[in-house]
Amino acid sequence: MSTAMITLLFGICLALLASALFAAVVGLAARIGGASPASAFSRAGDAFIKALNLTLLIIGLVVTVAAR
Repeated sequence: MSTAMITLLFGICLALLASALFAAVVGLAARIGGASPASAFSRAGDAFIKALNLTLLIIGLVVTVAAR
């Protein structure tokens, strides 16, 4: 595998990890704030999807610019 592919794979794994960490913090904050477990889980899921989409969009933009 080329260095670029390994870097891209590492970036995607890092994006998943960062999104999961952000979702855990949001879920914990919701739970501490008095939300029910189901509501906190739903908020954490929404935060995970939004953070992952944003991170993958940024990675896609970087790859597109770098490919030129």
